[in-house]
Amino acid sequence: MRFLLLVFMLGFINLGMTHDALSNTVKTLPSTNTTQLAFGSCIDERKQNHPIWKALNSKKPEVMVFMGDNLYFKHSDLNQDTTLDTLQIYYDRLAKTPGLQQLRESSTEILAIWDDHDYGTNDSDSTFPLKKLAQSKFLNFWYGTPIDIELNPGIYRSVFYAVGDKTMQVILLDTRFFRTPWKRDLRVDEQSYGAILPTTDSGETMLGDEQWTWLEDRFQQQADLHILVSSIQVLPVDHDSERWDGMPKERDRLLQLVSNASAYTIILSGDRHLAEASKLPRSEYTDLKYDLYEFTSSPMTSGAGHGRKEVNRYRLLKNNVRVNNFGLLTIDWSADTIQAEFVNRRGNAVQQITISKELNIQN
Repeated sequence: MRFLLLVFMLGFINLGMTHDALSNTVKTLPSTNTTQLAFGSCIDERKQNHPIWKALNSKKPEVMVFMGDNLYFKHSDLNQDTTLDTLQIYYDRLAKTPGLQQLRESSTEILAIWDDHDYGTNDSDSTFPLKKLAQSKFLNFWYGTPIDIELNPGIYRSVFYAVGDKTMQVILLDTRFFRTPWKRDLRVDEQSYGAILPTTDSGETMLGDEQWTWLEDRFQQQADLHILVSSIQVLPVDHDSERWDGMPKERDRLLQLVSNASAYTIILSGDRHLAEASKLPRSEYTDLKYDLYEFTSSPMTSGAGHGRKEVNRYRLLKNNVRVNNFGLLTIDWSADTIQAEFVNRRGNAVQQITISKELNIQN
């Protein structure tokens, strides 16, 4: 009886954990010189046998981060009659993906955030009426959270990984649950919704007050490396789709936090149905102590081929990647380098970039 009571109490405490408590989780990875972290976004859950899954599993990463649009709800299925059973249909299809099953059965640590299509409708924000329902199903599928408990708003969290005497913090943002609506130019056809215009209107927010406060604390946590995961791009400013530059003050606030962070930081993002590496030179942002890198990977199994003529003044290489792909970071703790690759369905790297943390900070 005492044992059962203890289990119940521990379960109750766990279910009521705040975002701060969840973010103090420390997990141990194999103590080796290198750690591999894979990342990707935009999964068509109907393409269960897509070869990208075989390529991903062949890399055997220690950590895999799913960065949103991990499935695609149909707009017509999201209405006043929508139930958990409606959403379950989509998650059941994703769960039956053999490659995802293999990944879940392996030793790979799996993390996930959402973007608009596994949160709600296209470009959806804090006004989406079914967000709590979507949150329940998302957290249940990816983190095993019981479906019928009261949840703290949003899905943001962070995880510390200990690798020998090194520590890596993965910070996972929620850019949907709290975000205010975009300002749009309806004369410009950005997928018929209108181009997103930068706005500095008062009251605009990307993360909401509580998540911002939490994030400020996360960046001050001691680590050897911070990996910041945003479902939408942070550095690029030239396209008119969803991006942090749609709210320039919010983007600047984020860059200021990165500039003052306790550890070297890189950014991962998805969403765009293309892959690219971006670099914000420290010369363009006074407080940066090093050039800031962002690696965008999309899509895994959804439609590819977008962005052939798209401009990105911060793009590190000449071209973006317009095939199905996932990203792969290889962190060499002894050499203090980070190698980023975009890997295609055959398991081959189509682009590769190496950062020397020490040289980047010194130069």
